[in-house]
Amino acid sequence: MAEAPSMDLQSNDHAYYRVGSKEDSEGSHGSCFQGDIARIAIILDALSHADVINAGNNPGSLAGLGAFGTRSLADALPAVLDEGHMVGGDVSTLFSLERRADFEEIQLRRGAHVAACYLVLPRGAYALIPRFEIAQTDFTMLFRFRLAPGALSERNILMGDWTHPWQFLISVLPGGRPGVNLRKNINSHGSDPIQDFIALEGDAAIQENAWTSMAVVWSRGTRACTVFVDGRPSGRQDAEMTRAPSMDLQESRHPHYRIGSKEDSEGGAGSCFQGEFARIVVYG
Repeated sequence: MAEAPSMDLQSNDHAYYRVGSKEDSEGSHGSCFQGDIARIAIILDALSHADVINAGNNPGSLAGLGAFGTRSLADALPAVLDEGHMVGGDVSTLFSLERRADFEEIQLRRGAHVAACYLVLPRGAYALIPRFEIAQTDFTMLFRFRLAPGALSERNILMGDWTHPWQFLISVLPGGRPGVNLRKNINSHGSDPIQDFIALEGDAAIQENAWTSMAVVWSRGTRACTVFVDGRPSGRQDAEMTRAPSMDLQESRHPHYRIGSKEDSEGGAGSCFQGEFARIVVYG
């Protein structure tokens, strides 16, 4: 920095960048790429981890990304940054509900239906999706949903595996606070307080009739769960490890998880979802 102490990168007057090619020696040895590219993510220093999750809601902060677009940036990032560390390391998509073909794969129950690539769940309706393995891994769950007017008079279930032996439950609590329950891999009759890794209630106020982005991050390395709502941290809880110190989530014995339903009290108060889902993605 002694001779030319500018902190800026060279200004760029070109309309495009290239993927797979070095333009000034195009086609020559060492100027090409051979293979497949599945994902490219661009993360701006001005963006926090929460902004990246909520990129679809915040296009102004992503100006200049051009063809990548705001939705593509959020899709390309397979985890969130948690206190400066990438959660999960090597990650893969465990479940995706965001493209037309995804909606055709889920099993609709009790009046659940798909309209314009939205999963619509009147009260009591739900969808079944194949189980994915999260018992022994970090994971990030991303939700994009809109609650129907009047829905927040009771708990709304986003997704879960909540019948014996109970693995996880993601919800919006009455009044709009996010809720996360994760269970330990221990023998339990279902009401013993030591069975809970995490029983987290966030502090955000999710609104009815408004599109909301919510992310749940479980990190085995830090033994903590963090929830984000519309790009802002809403709560964090360290796992309870003093009693029955298993690091695994409860093993699921069920072939399906549920969207919009708490199975052990199906149809009852606080066991349903009322509204629409635009996107659910789980990385692990």
